[in-house]
Amino acid sequence: METAKAQDQAVRFQMIAAHLTLTSNVVVAAIQAAAVQTQIDAARQLIDIDTKSVEILRHQQAKGYANRIDVAAQEAQLAQVTATLPPPLKQV
Repeated sequence: METAKAQDQAVRFQMIAAHLTLTSNVVVAAIQAAAVQTQIDAARQLIDIDTKSVEILRHQQAKGYANRIDVAAQEAQLAQVTATLPPPLKQV
């Protein structure tokens, strides 16, 4: 009788452990998903800002207020930030 009680209790503890493991895995996954989404949002905001900066510099270059080097540097920065977006999108 005591052996059956002990086995029953062991099974119950295993179920509790499995439930806690599953719950913690779900929480970790939700936190990771939120972190990745935050990275995506930040990258998109930087892309928007850098795109506008390129447009402004091109306009300034056309008016003679900026040179090609400034435009090229901003375009390179835009390309660099744009390259950071695919990895978190793939991770999602």
